[in-house]
Amino acid sequence: MLDLAQAPELPTEAEAAIDTAGDDMFANLHRDLQAAKVKKLTAYFAKTPTAVVRVTETVSGLVLLHLSKCWNKPEEHDGGDPCVCVRPDGSYFYRCQHKNCAGLTWKDVEDVYGPRNPPPEVAKAPAVKVLTCKQLADQNFRLRYLIDDLWVADHAGFFSGGMKDLKTTVAVNAGISLATATPFLERFHVPQPCRVLMASGESGIATLQEIAFRICAAKGVCLPDIDNLFWTDWLPMLTSAKHLERLEQTIQDTGCEVLILDPVYLMMPGADASNLMIQGERLRPLSELCQRHRVTPILLHHTRKRGKGDRSYEPPELSDLAWAGFGEFARQWLLLGRREPYQPGSGEHRLWLSAGGSAGHGGLWAIDVDEGPSGQPRHWKVSLSTPSEAREEKKENTVRQRILDAAREFAQGETKTGILTVAKVKSDTAVRAIFDSLVNEGLLIPCKVKKGAAGYDGFRLATHEASPCTT
Repeated sequence: MLDLAQAPELPTEAEAAIDTAGDDMFANLHRDLQAAKVKKLTAYFAKTPTAVVRVTETVSGLVLLHLSKCWNKPEEHDGGDPCVCVRPDGSYFYRCQHKNCAGLTWKDVEDVYGPRNPPPEVAKAPAVKVLTCKQLADQNFRLRYLIDDLWVADHAGFFSGGMKDLKTTVAVNAGISLATATPFLERFHVPQPCRVLMASGESGIATLQEIAFRICAAKGVCLPDIDNLFWTDWLPMLTSAKHLERLEQTIQDTGCEVLILDPVYLMMPGADASNLMIQGERLRPLSELCQRHRVTPILLHHTRKRGKGDRSYEPPELSDLAWAGFGEFARQWLLLGRREPYQPGSGEHRLWLSAGGSAGHGGLWAIDVDEGPSGQPRHWKVSLSTPSEAREEKKENTVRQRILDAAREFAQGETKTGILTVAKVKSDTAVRAIFDSLVNEGLLIPCKVKKGAAGYDGFRLATHEASPCTT
């Protein structure tokens, strides 16, 4: 007798593909198929008034599922041993010796009890919530900020930037800030802690750990003590129903209120990335899943590469997002871009942070990040300033560098006027103040400069050795 409890569930297409010619090499496979069919048919009749009361097997290998009564006019039935017969190859038929059952087939059974494999039910469309003007005016629809003036709850959005623009690092900073109610980027207030799940499939757990330790040290919090921040290196494929089910289960298991997914390109097939309709179709299931569970999704994504003719170091804009549909999908965004080229090994990043959203919030800041020079223990130091302050600082740094480069040409020293003339900067109040600061910092050293028979007060670069000077 076959063990029904161990019978495997085989897909229909596998059953149809098996050769049933009776070759010995398929014997065991046929028996597994027969057992699976017996199990399915027993479950089918368990849902009907005609249940399977016992199972027997004939010498020829035919399995008989004996029914409690005949489904065809049971009030007139007077015996006849109604049963379903399952062949070794998995095929089956209905048999009953009652005179009124002669010639009936399995199709007749399904006409009464329904198909053995009914088509899946089509999900009902969700109810549409319609508000009157009075309801719209009377109800409280106030926005709730997760990060004051920067990130709104329940709105999908992007952290985006160019290659190696610290997107993942900034996202880790956001995750820790949201979980601990400490300022984001050490500047933006987080009103209250929330549960966060960060799924990052690009950097790896070791890198995430190293970044998290540095940021926690800067914030003065202990990473092991944070009990509402969760990490995984698994990312769902947004076109896979099974992956979305697993994601939904993970959201339920962690109870997360914010979901950070890093990066988007690992979650979506690359084909048709320029098709707005297809991209929207791929993003919509994620949006609906998050809406069901009141989860705020933060997706990390890349901006387009800028060519030589572009303003490469100007603030990024929403239109810079790579691929079609992302700008339209975003309800809010944080965009990162470089203000200046990165100097390899310096560990210093000069970035723009551009924020905005459909709720009306937004702004532009200059971010300076210091992670420590190459070969030294890494850390996390960040400061923010306004665009005007950043541009003024850049202008001042440019003037400082020009003055130092000009002074380098005069090993014996030169007057202030001579240095500023070579530096090609106007000798106004601001420039003279910069010059004096270089002297105060010891980068320029006072000396005597001989010109003809006369001697003048001058300056030389601190790296040049002093030379005798006749007055």
